[in-house]
Amino acid sequence: MPAFRSTHDLEQSLWAAGLGAESRDIAATVRPSILFVRQQQLDDPLPVGLSKIGGNPDLPKDFAWPERAAFPDAAKRAEALHQRGATIRDGLEQLQRDHPDTHIPPEHLDGVVARHKGMAAYMYVPMPLAFVAQINLSTLVHEAGFPPDFPDTGLISIFNDITGDQLSVHWHPDITTLERREWPHRLVDYSDRFGQGAERKDGSWQWERLTQAEVLFPFSALTVPHHWKYAFARGSAKWNKIWDWFQEGAHKFAFHPSADLVAGDDTVTANFGDRLGGWPSDIQGNAEEEIDGSEIAWPGLTPWRHLFSWGAEFYSGTRMMPHDMAGDGNTFLLLHEDDLAARRFDRVKSTYQQT
Repeated sequence: MPAFRSTHDLEQSLWAAGLGAESRDIAATVRPSILFVRQQQLDDPLPVGLSKIGGNPDLPKDFAWPERAAFPDAAKRAEALHQRGATIRDGLEQLQRDHPDTHIPPEHLDGVVARHKGMAAYMYVPMPLAFVAQINLSTLVHEAGFPPDFPDTGLISIFNDITGDQLSVHWHPDITTLERREWPHRLVDYSDRFGQGAERKDGSWQWERLTQAEVLFPFSALTVPHHWKYAFARGSAKWNKIWDWFQEGAHKFAFHPSADLVAGDDTVTANFGDRLGGWPSDIQGNAEEEIDGSEIAWPGLTPWRHLFSWGAEFYSGTRMMPHDMAGDGNTFLLLHEDDLAARRFDRVKSTYQQT
């Protein structure tokens, strides 16, 4: 999605795309946002409370690490995992039959089935959620793109279930009691046995070897709702122009912070699409409509506020645990405006999109 440093840049972009007559209406719907560039750094020396993706979280002393209960439909989920393991094995065996020069060791085929059987056992027991990110509002409030209706103090912690679909978002108003916390043993054991790269014989993905976090460097911008893509009659001249503008036409004047804006090692620095506030950078349809199924009548007219979104990709060596079925898309967190005003972050909803 195009983002801009100023309304002047936005309007220049729209005029260049032949949408000058609509530029003021579109500019009236922008929302301030903070876009992030990530840089991988050693986790342990980082200051407590720093905004980051992955790593060990900083939590209040009396905060209980979130976990999900055993699934009520554990048997159904376990069976689905057994079937997935069998399907993968069948596919690999078919690959060998189709390509006789391809050799897959029998122990690898057996390991695929055993891995999914092991994963299935965790459906029957409580499971800690994986830490995703922490966002320090107390420091980000000084950025021009900080959303004015967000809390101006505290830290937001985000956790998700790598074995299911549960999400847990917490706002800690007082950051003076934060302390760095190790991940629960059950979660680490699961990651080492069944997680991404668990089958690597060199052990490079074993949890004890992961020492990094991805620090979030903020850049302020104005964001435009994707709703405008659906504001004009399908197939009309304006419809074609607005779609072209969202896809390519805005890039000349748009702002997309990149690694060259952050000092340090540019080989572990990149923009993964992480952002705070503003409008979601939709990959498919409107994220707000996916949350409640209500059609947006006109651009900007929705009670849902975009809290935070992040890209699923991360650097090797980062203390992260991706979902068992993770892709390379983005997760969007949205909160109803009434719940945001009441600071009910426990009511955050999420949706995932990928190309």
